[in-house]
Amino acid sequence: MKNAILTLSLLALACLPASAGVVIEMTVENAGSGGEAATDTIYAHGEMLRVDARSGRGDGEMSMIFRDDRFWIVERDKNECQTIDKETIEEIGSQVGAAMKQMEAELSKLPPEQRAMVEKMMKGKTPGMQKQAPPRRVEAGATEQVGDHSCVVHTVYAGAEKTREICAAPEGPSKLMSEAMVAFRAMAGFMKGLQENAQRMPFMSMDGSPFRDVEEIGGFPVRVRTFDDGQMTSESTLNSVARRDLDDAFFSPPKDCKVKDMAEEMKRFR
Repeated sequence: MKNAILTLSLLALACLPASAGVVIEMTVENAGSGGEAATDTIYAHGEMLRVDARSGRGDGEMSMIFRDDRFWIVERDKNECQTIDKETIEEIGSQVGAAMKQMEAELSKLPPEQRAMVEKMMKGKTPGMQKQAPPRRVEAGATEQVGDHSCVVHTVYAGAEKTREICAAPEGPSKLMSEAMVAFRAMAGFMKGLQENAQRMPFMSMDGSPFRDVEEIGGFPVRVRTFDDGQMTSESTLNSVARRDLDDAFFSPPKDCKVKDMAEEMKRFR
């Protein structure tokens, strides 16, 4: 009896998808690439996410990794890693806010003409005095067919300019899509905090982050088009979604990579 129970227990454990994750492959075509396609491979497991980007020639590989409220950019050809975590983002935001209040207090002591002159000199170089980003909105449009998936086109605008088109398939028909979206949404929440603080610092705009749109499109992106000055600059199309066992260590940067703290770059422009 004990042997039978042990056997059944082992079989049950073997069937548990403890390390099961989702692997998504996207084909990426950039304008001016001469039809040479690249491949982005996305790995998701729980709230962990990894994106491997490769050129059509197989070189220039870069990975983005998100886990445990920490974001990594890994440049494999240089063996360099950049990283930032949630606590550091919040700390920088608090410091920038305090510096802004102090600066405004000092400016308020100046005569109006001198204050106007100082503000003109500092505009574009000082947090809070940068050109404000145009208002952003997302509009849902027509339903289209992309491969095997029916999807709704969501157009992202910055002011009057179209910056992105996302054709999103409902998550319901695919359990794998729903599982992958857990990681996408976790990453989107992290990126939102990074964007809010980065916008207060010169040269640190994060408006181009694709994770910003995830919470608003209401589905899984099966095609993403980016635009600049009215011209399409890239198109990413879903190739496949599959189940794969993913080791926890797979969502970690290489142990021997040279680590650079992204927060130090942000602090330089406070």
